[in-house]
Amino acid sequence: MPALPTQRGTAIFYAGLVVGVTFYATSIKFLAPSVPLPQLLDIGRQTFGHFVWLEAPLAGWMILASRRLPASRVALALCVAGLVAFQHAALRPILDARVGQVLMRQTPPPSNHHILYIGIETLKLGIIAALAVLPSR
Repeated sequence: MPALPTQRGTAIFYAGLVVGVTFYATSIKFLAPSVPLPQLLDIGRQTFGHFVWLEAPLAGWMILASRRLPASRVALALCVAGLVAFQHAALRPILDARVGQVLMRQTPPPSNHHILYIGIETLKLGIIAALAVLPSR
């Protein structure tokens, strides 16, 4: 029977996904001058709406894979899962509603929710990277 992925291996894979999806592909799409902003925002909404289906199991596996590891690694894995849950349960509905307003040609009021989402995404990546590189014992 093949060995299951370790917390470190999962963290390396997860960090690569976050960098690729969140910080690379998502930002680079805005460089396409032929695509209108509302469509780009809708693509982003779809991207992150589907990305959670990868993130949630990875965050969960990092918790499960932390058995027999120091409590600090368990705590970091729990933090990642909590940040994912907060982003997708609390922030995404707000951001999705704002995109919906833009798609309906309305101008949503100013908001810092997107900055908060980016900050949480950066924090989450930092924790995942720490789990990838810090010693397990």
